[in-house]
Amino acid sequence: MDDAKHKTQNTKHKTQNDAFLLRIDLVARRVSRGEKEIELTRLEYEMLIYLARRAGKVVPYQELWREVWKHKTALGESEQRTVRQVIKRLRHKLDETWETPHVLELVRNVGCRCVEKYVVIVG
Repeated sequence: MDDAKHKTQNTKHKTQNDAFLLRIDLVARRVSRGEKEIELTRLEYEMLIYLARRAGKVVPYQELWREVWKHKTALGESEQRTVRQVIKRLRHKLDETWETPHVLELVRNVGCRCVEKYVVIVG
């Protein structure tokens, strides 16, 4: 009897976590969180992929500017604002609220980190 109860609790726990899980399908170029498909611009998608492939590590704004935007110039204040604005839009589209776990975490004046326990990349 205890085993059946334990199994039900595990299933319920997994389902709650799946609602927060961000799934990135590289072949279909689709992003979803729970049952909701998320539409992203090309730039937002490229940034998300770049961050997800480096999950758990802080990616500096300068690196995002160089690798996602493909700019070789130094990151000035204006460019850093641009990078932060795209991250802000992306977080909004991922439904990051106070009630949901954040897939993307900002590290003040440094960059952004993708939280690996909330991201699955397939394809």
